[in-house]
Amino acid sequence: MPRAPDKWIEEIVALRRAGRLVEAGNALAEFRKAYPTYPLPAAVTSPP
Repeated sequence: MPRAPDKWIEEIVALRRAGRLVEAGNALAEFRKAYPTYPLPAAVTSPP
């Protein structure tokens, strides 16, 4: 079972803040596969 979406988004945001943009992008792609319609916060969708 996939991770809880809110926790997963927190991890993606933390990766972006740490400058780990490739990892964040990969994590976001995996998130979208698991939760295709889940609304994303601006911290995930806005440019770093």
